[in-house]
This record gives sequence, structure tokens and C-alpha cells, in this order.
Amino acid sequence: MNIFLTGHTNGLGRGLLEHALEMGHKLWCLSRSSSQKTHPNLNESLCDLSTTSFDQLNELLINVPPIDLVILNAGVLGEIKDLSQFSDSELKKVFEVNFFSQKLLLDVLLTRDVHRVLGISTGAILKSQKGWGPYSMSKNAFKSLLEFYALEFPRTHFLSLAPGIIKTNMQEKILNVDTENYQSFKRLQEANLSGQMPTPNQSAALIFDHLETYFQTESGGYTDVRNY
Repeated sequence: MNIFLTGHTNGLGRGLLEHALEMGHKLWCLSRSSSQKTHPNLNESLCDLSTTSFDQLNELLINVPPIDLVILNAGVLGEIKDLSQFSDSELKKVFEVNFFSQKLLLDVLLTRDVHRVLGISTGAILKSQKGWGPYSMSKNAFKSLLEFYALEFPRTHFLSLAPGIIKTNMQEKILNVDTENYQSFKRLQEANLSGQMPTPNQSAALIFDHLETYFQTESGGYTDVRNY
């Protein structure tokens, strides 16, 4: 399978990269930094989407073949504070990564033959909770983007997938959150400290093992690995 993957240098993205290579898939990856990994099935392109135009990105990816699966994994949490405390520039930075860069990349990739698009989402879009503001809002916008593109590109199957809680750098950041003010983070802290939180590699294996089941969801839909 030909896979295009973003955010592959750490966290879940790194787990997806390593598991896909172990399975024998061919990968084309895009990130601001290199994975520092050498493999005959790995093709990397370095790019900052926030400063790249459609034409520049199209030229960069000129040799990318038809893609069986696009995994849009890159994303940022942003600061954990009240939404009213965010400056315009801070808010725009989160949306730049979690929404606008995703649209630019899709607009380039969809000029080619793309069979499936998997957008890594979050359960935080289902309920507004204090502290999650820009992250939740931008991920909701990303989900909506995939819904609209499912209507506009019926030959491609789009899916938003929440991968559940995973022991990544994001969780390390959450360990320091004041849960008196931001109570929704308390469960995540407890799961982290319990030692039962799955690693990126474990979560990546789960996603690939159940990929066909997830894609039984209608195009443009949303699902959560914890539903299965």
C-alpha cells in the first residue's frame, strides 16, 4: 500500500511510520524535520506548510504516485488556558497547523488519485471543555473540512478518527495542568500516572489492525477507536 503521512517524526505519527514500514508499506512523508530514519520504502520531504504555496508544494510532491491512504496526523495542542486569554496570533498558530495546512495539503494531493484520507481527530471535539479552546475548535474545523471534501470528491473516502489517549509529549504537557481550574484534564493525568496509557506504537498497531472496520463509516464521518 502507498501511504502519505504527516507528523511522522514523533508521537503517534512516529508509531504509524514504524508500524507501516514493518508491514511492508511504502511511505511518502512530509514534516518540518527529518525522522532521521533510513529505509528503502521511506521517502521524506521537508516543508513548513505555513510558508508554502500550492504551486511550491505541488512541485515538491511531483513524484508522489497514486496514494492508497493519506494519514493527516500533524497537529498541535497549543497552550492550556482560557480561550479569552489567547491573542489573535496564538489562536491563528493553532489553526494554521490543525486546519489551514491540512486544506493546502489536501488541495495538492487530491489533484492525484487518492483512495482514502484518514484525518487524526480527537474526542475533544464532542464537548466544549475549559482549557481545550483552540485545539477543540481547530479540530472541529478539520472534521468539517473532511465532511465537505467527502461531498466534493466522491471517489475518495474521507474519515475523521479519534485515536484515544496515547502516551506522547502532549500527555507530558498535560501532567502539569492545574486540574482545579481545568478539571477535564484530571482523567488524563490519572491515566498517564497509572502506567496503562498505550504507547504510540501500540496505538499505531491498533489503527492498522482495524483500518478496514473504521472505513466502514460513511465518507466524511467521524469515529473513535474506543467504539470498537
